[in-house]
Amino acid sequence: MGGQKTPLEANSIKLAITITLDDGFSCGLIPKYAFLLLKEVGYIKNEYSRPEHYSSSAPTIHIPGVRRDLWLSLQNTIAMNRGVLVPEAHPTEYKGRADMTGVGKNDIRICAWDCGIHYLLELMIVGENLQAPGFQNQVMDKLLLTYRKFYQENEGRVPLGNVEYVFENSQNERLRDFVRDVLIFAMSDRTTTQAFVERHISEELRDDLKKRWDNTQRRVRDAPWDHPGDYQVPRVDPISIQC
Repeated sequence: MGGQKTPLEANSIKLAITITLDDGFSCGLIPKYAFLLLKEVGYIKNEYSRPEHYSSSAPTIHIPGVRRDLWLSLQNTIAMNRGVLVPEAHPTEYKGRADMTGVGKNDIRICAWDCGIHYLLELMIVGENLQAPGFQNQVMDKLLLTYRKFYQENEGRVPLGNVEYVFENSQNERLRDFVRDVLIFAMSDRTTTQAFVERHISEELRDDLKKRWDNTQRRVRDAPWDHPGDYQVPRVDPISIQC
């Protein structure tokens, strides 16, 4: 009925999300926007779909592998957009190592660390932990374009360290498939063997790449960024709260 609030809406001012990061950082998302954010993402479907949860304690969500400055910047963006989760237009600076291993069909070289790629991978992990498929798909669209640009500007090589980062911090199979497919597309069998011998990749990853190649009938030798639909996260149905 018009003018009446659901129990969830009535308690929204009390609703806060506590975000924790690997470095021990912990913060509460502003309650005013926490409710709007939880309505936007899938997290509410699992945690606040039953009446007995309306007044429960605020959820704590741990987000692995994400920098504090990135989260604070994203939280500010959430507030500016009234609780809507959107990727920023420009990545924040990544203060990590200055170079990384780049692999291609012909050789293995050291290339400059790509801030844009790492930033987008972090955003994918944020979206995964907040259960926000729409946000993840926005980020994935940007990620495909950024990888393609890196590939073109680095003479057919792609960064290798991103694969290790993704497999350590994400369970998103579409993101994992994407970084697998990027390696399969960019590396020849000879370079893959060389990367294994030089201990740039593990035996497990080498076998995983071969399995992925065989299971996709070797179609992943095509550029992954030309098949964006392969890496989209399924959208959840809009949530209806019944009182």
